[in-house]
Amino acid sequence: DMKDKVLPRENRVNLELNGMYYGLYCYWTLHGDAEKAADAIRQLMKVAYPGAFGYTKGLPIAKKLGIL
Repeated sequence: DMKDKVLPRENRVNLELNGMYYGLYCYWTLHGDAEKAADAIRQLMKVAYPGAFGYTKGLPIAKKLGIL
């Protein structure tokens, strides 16, 4: 579904997913659900797009959580 909504550029879906998963991490952290927050970072690392804001912010978190 996202593919139909984003700009038609190479790897654009992964770029959008990076932001979405980082946003979910922030949301679940704010609401006190550490497991869902960690899962969002796991998903982010699966679609990692180096240079994306979400990836840049999520990478140190993934390392801290032992995901990488």
